[in-house]
Amino acid sequence: FFALADESKKLGIPFAGHIPWSVSTIEASDAGQKCFEHLGAAVSPRIVWDCSSMKDKLRKEGEDVFDGISIQAPLTPAQREALRSFPRKILETYDAREADALFARLARNNTWLCPTITVLRSMRSLYDENFTRDPRLKYMRRNIKENWAAKNNPFICRWTKEYQALEKRVYQKEMEVTGAMRRAGVEILAGSDEPNPFCFPGFSLHDELGLLVQSGLT
Repeated sequence: FFALADESKKLGIPFAGHIPWSVSTIEASDAGQKCFEHLGAAVSPRIVWDCSSMKDKLRKEGEDVFDGISIQAPLTPAQREALRSFPRKILETYDAREADALFARLARNNTWLCPTITVLRSMRSLYDENFTRDPRLKYMRRNIKENWAAKNNPFICRWTKEYQALEKRVYQKEMEVTGAMRRAGVEILAGSDEPNPFCFPGFSLHDELGLLVQSGLT
């Protein structure tokens, strides 16, 4: 990662993308990563994790457990327990001072955020019939609609009702953090992560703009 960052800097080529497991949000920003994709607290996106008072411990646990998860393969008992406990740990250890320091650093480095709230919302709403009856489904091919169903999603179909409720709380925290980052001066890009479930081509960009307003943007 740091070799790529160094070469990009030498060549004057901006680089953006996900934050690797072994790199913290601040390390990636300080290295020159121009934009972070997604603002999540699930298996990969980790900005919210770095607002935790236990961020170093959570990161180590994440490297040990989540790095081996495949959406196709069955979960090990350790992975299943980690998936149950991590969102709760993130919510319980969220530290406003850690968050303020992180957001100020990102703003100072001119690191942008593409939160893709559309996909963060949809992944937490696949069991909600009011959500999954979206009339825009008429524009999608049958095989895509089938792939979008919760029962056919190898990751979502493992969620218990208790875990679904927990993830809804994490989503509200992600919305809160998006607004806080913008107020701290972090620049925001609108992205949708189409064609993930219910991220409709074209439409989802407009959905994202509305969700950004809900999160506190003007």
